[in-house]
Amino acid sequence: MDLFPTPNRRAHAIALGVFLFGCVSLVPSAGAAAENETGTDVEVSRSVPLPQIAARSDELRNALRDATARLETRPEVVSIETGLPETQASIEQQNAELETLLASLPALEQLADAERSWLNRQGDLALWRKSLAQRASVVESEIDDLDGLRALWTATLAVAEESEAPAEVRATIHANLEAIAATRKTARSSRSKLLTLLNGVAQEELIVSDALASIGSARATIRARILEPDSKPLWASLLVSSSVSAIPGRVQKSVTADFDEIASFLKRRLRGFVPVALAFCASLAMALTIHTRMRRRQPTEELAGSIAVFARPYSIAAICTFLAGLAAFPLAPAVAFDLVGALLLVPVVRVMHPVIHSAFRPILYVLSALYLADRVRDILDGVVLLERTLFFAETVGGTAFLLWLMRPSRLVALTADVGRPTPGIGVAVRVATAMLAISALANLLGYTTFSKVLGKGVLQTAYLSVLLYAAFRIGVTVLLVVLSSPRARRFRIIETQGALLLRWARMALVFGLGLVWAGNSLNAFEIREQVIGTLSALLATPLTLGTVSISLGDIGGFAITILTAAVLSRVIRVLLGEDLLPRLSLGRGVANAISTSAHYLILLGGFFLALGAAGVDFSRFTILAGAFGVGIGFGLQNVVNNFVSGLILLFERPVQVGDAIEVNGLLGEVKRIGIRASLVRTYQGAEVIVPNGNLISSEVTNWTLSDAHRRVEVPVGVAYGNRPADVIEVLRQVIANDTRILPTPPAMVLFRGFGDSSLDFEIRFWAADYADFIQLSSDIASGVYDALAAAGIEIPFPQRDLHLKSVAASVAARLNGSSAD
Repeated sequence: MDLFPTPNRRAHAIALGVFLFGCVSLVPSAGAAAENETGTDVEVSRSVPLPQIAARSDELRNALRDATARLETRPEVVSIETGLPETQASIEQQNAELETLLASLPALEQLADAERSWLNRQGDLALWRKSLAQRASVVESEIDDLDGLRALWTATLAVAEESEAPAEVRATIHANLEAIAATRKTARSSRSKLLTLLNGVAQEELIVSDALASIGSARATIRARILEPDSKPLWASLLVSSSVSAIPGRVQKSVTADFDEIASFLKRRLRGFVPVALAFCASLAMALTIHTRMRRRQPTEELAGSIAVFARPYSIAAICTFLAGLAAFPLAPAVAFDLVGALLLVPVVRVMHPVIHSAFRPILYVLSALYLADRVRDILDGVVLLERTLFFAETVGGTAFLLWLMRPSRLVALTADVGRPTPGIGVAVRVATAMLAISALANLLGYTTFSKVLGKGVLQTAYLSVLLYAAFRIGVTVLLVVLSSPRARRFRIIETQGALLLRWARMALVFGLGLVWAGNSLNAFEIREQVIGTLSALLATPLTLGTVSISLGDIGGFAITILTAAVLSRVIRVLLGEDLLPRLSLGRGVANAISTSAHYLILLGGFFLALGAAGVDFSRFTILAGAFGVGIGFGLQNVVNNFVSGLILLFERPVQVGDAIEVNGLLGEVKRIGIRASLVRTYQGAEVIVPNGNLISSEVTNWTLSDAHRRVEVPVGVAYGNRPADVIEVLRQVIANDTRILPTPPAMVLFRGFGDSSLDFEIRFWAADYADFIQLSSDIASGVYDALAAAGIEIPFPQRDLHLKSVAASVAARLNGSSAD
């Protein structure tokens, strides 16, 4: 059922909105009044004591003076009050122009310009409404305070009259009540003015909303009829002399209207150019600084490919300022973007020329020429015939150039210059050629809307690709310069993980610019809303399997959340473990424990967030968790044991990363302590995965738990006949000359006893580093050999005495070196 008749729907809607707004605005006052009515006895009992009336009267005057100052009309309210009539007249005129435009079968570009203009109006009115509502809230609060003061002093007057207070005291109370009433009258007047302004702004917002709805409906209608002819064939229009002769006057009128629109926009948004000017200064300073620093130092091979970008700092600043302007004024008039884009053409070409491959430079030049022609055509969009002719020339010129580019020799040159097989280039060229050719033919036959959507989609996508590629090269160069600077190299994370950080940053930059390119390209083809709607419906489509229902959006949200948590946890782990925590005075292994704990906590939190993003009901999840706990208790005992053992290793730290351990006959260095197992690299080079449970339940020899010192024993044997004291002296001289031996505990030379073939000695000393004890032991043994040889002390061969009991006399004689006859 329709609430209002069709002709008066807008007026009734406005009246209803104003009525509801007034009701909402009056709710606080009504509540306050009800509170006063129901609490009369309380207010009467709450009165100013008669001895304090003089002092409290002074406080009241000061409070009323402050309230009067707060109730003064603010400059923003004065600006809205003076600007609202002009805005109402402008909106009325703009609404009439919109009705004329909608009645004349407008083009999609005209509707887009009109929508942008109305969205600007909507934004201005929203700011006004917010400012007025905040001010009205302040005034309403002042009125509530004044109502409380009036009740207080009314009760005081009643008490004074009842107690027959002196006339002067009652006169003071009356004067206070009159001052309160005057201030309250001012406040109510201010509130009335604010509510009136709010009412006017609300009415204009309803008009703007209706206008935007009408534009949206018109755009939907045009899109639905995009494959129908909407104008005469181009040759038929050119043959009409009256149409051609009217072009100069229409051009003048169109240009005048465009510049009037720019002037109006600048008048409304002049303050918004301050951030843009600051962006230009900041980007210019950055470009000049980077250019100067790159000239002072020898560029690395990685940086050499992007160093030419900042050889033109003013062009860099212009591009950065344009991007800042896009963010600051997304709803600026289209003609403003056309003019700025035309001026930006020179900086983009100057920046792109030295950094793109030579085979792509003709594409850059042709795109620049087409872009300049396209900007002129956009400015002349009010002259339909001239605008169609220029667009036809653009599409024909673009098609001819792409046909030239499609020659096999040119495509081979493109792929060869890139340096790797890129079949996508040839496909993109062929598709763009076909689309531009179809656009030119459709324009010629009178399918103007379809022609513009197709042709402008191709051209604007190409322009945007060039601009975003320039932004990408600028961003990558800045990253390279920052990461390769000496100050950045002071951070260990950049020194050790610089390549990884650069790769992640490049991926993030490509992803962000890719989203911008995709969104604007879809908008250029007038299909962004349809694609987004289709994707939203597809992602929201439930996939049901039994009692479980999940959508592609839930799966995507789960995957993205898990990926984000994994990347964030890795970054935090590296940042804490390699840069921040090592700078603190922490015990050995504490930094690794903290960084690893943060890593697992972020992963765990990301997992639960991912479950929430996937729409998992945690009340059911607790039941599943209990079931999983039973299953874990029976089937995953070993996994849980290793996991808990990993936590014990992490916090108790009996084994730490970098320790030299010996477990179950395995000797090596701990490289990583994981959630289930640890990685031990043996000194032979093998990497052994050791379950964490083995490191907790088995006997583990940790050679470097408290320190890296290692005692070394070198056994020495000398021939019988040497004095032990002389040998000990020689050995002591050998170890006394080596600085790698720790002085404490002192080195020792021991005479261990009489061996079968030698007198046995042993050298004992301590090495400062466990990793060096093998080499040190070898060096000491070599020195011992040289020292003994120099002292004439023999190192014997193994000796054995052979006793023969039953042997023939002739054999015994021969063994003794004599013959028996």
